[in-house]
Amino acid sequence: MIKTNVERSVLIASVVGVVPQQCYINSAKAAIAFGLVYVEGWAIFKIDDMFIPIEHAWNLNEEGEIVDTTAVFLTGNCYHEYFPVSQWSHNQLEAGIYPLASYQSFAKVFIEKVEPYLNC
Repeated sequence: MIKTNVERSVLIASVVGVVPQQCYINSAKAAIAFGLVYVEGWAIFKIDDMFIPIEHAWNLNEEGEIVDTTAVFLTGNCYHEYFPVSQWSHNQLEAGIYPLASYQSFAKVFIEKVEPYLNC
């Protein structure tokens, strides 16, 4: 499991002015402002006894740690697991190559990685 850098997530969230439930925009802004990698995929949030899979966007820093400026605001007993589908560098975003992962990519990762995780 890749480590989430919570301190960096909070710092970047405060600087770029993230909006709750706007992970795609928040992560794109963070990638461009801080030179991070932009990632789209699935995130599994375990809140209390429930596993909740959602399509999500987050970032990776230069150490390969997850920087999640949107999920950092979740409170309580919350666990995260991330399943990337595709990623773009901040240079690609700045050049106008905006990420649009295909439905097939999301479905494939869900069937191969997320669904078995939920059934264990």
